[in-house]
Formats: sequence, structure tokens, C-alpha cells
Amino acid sequence: MANRRPTSFYALDYVEQSLAMGTGLVPEIGYEKVAALVKEAYATGRTIREVALEKSGISAERLTDLLNPHLQVG
Repeated sequence: MANRRPTSFYALDYVEQSLAMGTGLVPEIGYEKVAALVKEAYATGRTIREVALEKSGISAERLTDLLNPHLQVG
């Protein structure tokens, strides 16, 4: 049991891998740009965060705010 991770750890990992995380970027860069980032993330097996950091021009700090899953739930 000592090597087991809490379920919340896995849940956050699944959320980070979700392509739906891209919706948090729409107000910042628009739907078309987000759609392109999502397509690239899917095609390359990377996360939205990784692709957005590389391609969007949004800083890592701003991405942390925009991609915060706790702020994306209503």
C-alpha cells in the first residue's frame, strides 16, 4: 500500500490529458486557434498545455490560470 497513489492524483492526470481542456483557451485566443492546437495535441499524443506553450504565445503562468480545471467547472 505504501506505493499507491491517491485516486485524486490519477484524476488530475486524466484531466490534464483531456483534449477538452482546450476550451479554457477559447476566450484568450479564439475557437479556430484552439481547434488547431487540439488537433495537433491529438495527432502528436501531447497535452493541450504542451502544444499551447509551444505554439500559442501564451506564457506558462497564464496557461496555468486558463487551464485550471477547477475554474472550468460551473
